Amino acid sequence: MQLFTDEQLDRAEAYLAAEKYDEIRPALEGLVADAQTYIDETYEPDDKTQWFSFANQFELLTYKRVEQDPRELKPAARPFDRAFADLAFCEMQMEDFEPAAEHLKQAVRWNPMNCAHRLNLAVALGNCGDLEESLRMTYSVFARASHSSHLVRAYTNFADYFVRCEQYETAAACVKCGLRMHPDDHRLNNMATELALKHQTNPNEQTDELTESLLDAQGIPQTANVEVVLSALLLADIAAAREDMQTCQDMAQVAVDLVGQERATALAQMVREAGEDAYPEEGGAAPLGSDATDDAAQAALDAATRSARAGADAAVSKGA
Repeated sequence: MQLFTDEQLDRAEAYLAAEKYDEIRPALEGLVADAQTYIDETYEPDDKTQWFSFANQFELLTYKRVEQDPRELKPAARPFDRAFADLAFCEMQMEDFEPAAEHLKQAVRWNPMNCAHRLNLAVALGNCGDLEESLRMTYSVFARASHSSHLVRAYTNFADYFVRCEQYETAAACVKCGLRMHPDDHRLNNMATELALKHQTNPNEQTDELTESLLDAQGIPQTANVEVVLSALLLADIAAAREDMQTCQDMAQVAVDLVGQERATALAQMVREAGEDAYPEEGGAAPLGSDATDDAAQAALDAATRSARAGADAAVSKGA
């Protein structure tokens, strides 16, 4: 069976960008049907092995840290999550939410670390009337997000929910956390204004102590998951040792985006000091992205986080 190519997905996404949904939907449905047949015939996951279509080494390592999955993880033949997500996007634009939700569930299955899939699934589920599952999917973003924009969307979703429940102080706490990350976010600023004018609850005037108390009561974190930040910083150090400066800069930027420059710098120093003896030998080091580096990076991350986690938690939450 001939599977889809990246070029085919690129062309399909160009149609989506041009809002030609009717034209491209049949082609995407064909790609996904062929992909599903291939998946059913090829992959037999069990308690020892699973296949994923992670986009990069960072997603793989972060998945291992967050999910604690003991199985052997293997790369899928194609970016299946992208194909399912493209079809789901088309369906959502055509307000066909039930199949969109099913296809987004498949996108999450193939790349559980892509939080855009999770947030879009939350939207689809909400439009299908499944509010509880929509909130559960939104909540799952807090442990996995590698982009501050995804955390902002999650805070916004919960703020909307708490407004509907008339829990205005808790809604304001969510808005306040989102604005810490993206102070210019248009939707959050509109919500802040509405809360202040209509409900006499101004997120900008809410104390840090009250914000923390309200979010703790709901189990909602105030910051990015420190494991995600540490994973990015470790891979930045490994890439630097291999003189792969582009990967180093990309991974460092992930940390800065999530926790800010000052806290990212403090965490980077902790990782460097704690993991110094655990890094792979430079002379025979495998290239970043290889199976050998998977094991070495995981060992380094284990060593670094054992020593650094307590201080890292404090550094991430400082100033929150």
